[in-house]
Amino acid sequence: IRNANEKVIARLINEALKASKNKDYKIALDKLNEAKNILPNYFEIYRVSAFIKATSGDFLGAEKDYQLGLEIEPDNPRLLYFYAGFLLFQLDDVENAVFYASK
Repeated sequence: IRNANEKVIARLINEALKASKNKDYKIALDKLNEAKNILPNYFEIYRVSAFIKATSGDFLGAEKDYQLGLEIEPDNPRLLYFYAGFLLFQLDDVENAVFYASK
């Protein structure tokens, strides 16, 4: 958390993760959409949104959110790590997974 706006977003992200843990993906994604409306250029929202979408089976939506997050923060190690794992384990894309993991 780098500023006050991100503190508000962190609460919404936390609530989304709790909802997804209970497999209530609609509530989780609603919380993340609220966060995106407040602070659309915060990469962490897209990382968590992609993780939840992948968990719920929406791989296309997850891919889109990872790409949006990478547009905002292309060198963020956490985002690169999660995206590489997604590519490897969900999409079986070893070549790109290695590329993003190496970054």
